[in-house]
Amino acid sequence: MIGCLSKFELCNKMVKIALQFKACLEGITKLEATGEDFRWYLKIKCNSCGTDNDNWIYITLLSGFTAIGIDSGTPFTDIDLNSKEWTEYDEKEGAPVSIFEVEHQFKKL
Repeated sequence: MIGCLSKFELCNKMVKIALQFKACLEGITKLEATGEDFRWYLKIKCNSCGTDNDNWIYITLLSGFTAIGIDSGTPFTDIDLNSKEWTEYDEKEGAPVSIFEVEHQFKKL
């Protein structure tokens, strides 16, 4: 699970939102988001007063990942999960590696 915590201020109330991420890994470990280019654009609306935030907030999650082959130690970089799955071949191990069943959700804390 990879998490990201963001804070937004609407109606003078601080709101904390966590981004939860989960996926099944086959033949790899240490799946991590790298760099600062893992954001999405969000439009936030206050549930208390109905005020819309005029600014888009940028957050990406599904590109810019790295992982390591479990037994071989092979580094895999620039993993893109926009299609919610990823498959590659680990030459050192002689076996396929993959990420699948990618899920994510925002949770108010």
